[in-house]
Amino acid sequence: MSDLKLEFLTLCDFAMTSSEGKLSVIGMFDRMFVTETPAKFLRFFIVAIVSGKPEKEAKILFNVQTPSKKKALNPKEVVVKIGSGGRTNIITDVGNFPLPETGEYKLSVTSDGKVLGSISFFASKVTAQSNKKTVN
Repeated sequence: MSDLKLEFLTLCDFAMTSSEGKLSVIGMFDRMFVTETPAKFLRFFIVAIVSGKPEKEAKILFNVQTPSKKKALNPKEVVVKIGSGGRTNIITDVGNFPLPETGEYKLSVTSDGKVLGSISFFASKVTAQSNKKTVN
């Protein structure tokens, strides 16, 4: 479907759509912090808003590329029906996401081989904090 347009794309801690179709996005982020690599990010959501011809079905593919240009996971395909208003919300739940290295990751959204858009997010290494308390 070549008339598709990506209007919004983000990563977040949680997302949902109400029964009225209202989209709620909670805890948007573009950084993941790890103490060592390889690591896994327990859970996050990919949220997109796509517009196109009303009532048409579309196949949307989410791809993530590592900093070294490798696939971070198998591409996730979602089949959606564009709403009567010409838009649809897409919420994809991602669990145990592999982070083999630190650096810039790229999330791209495609349909019928055409890239609709992309965003970058980053995996950064941090030092583990100790829970030891000192007494004076």
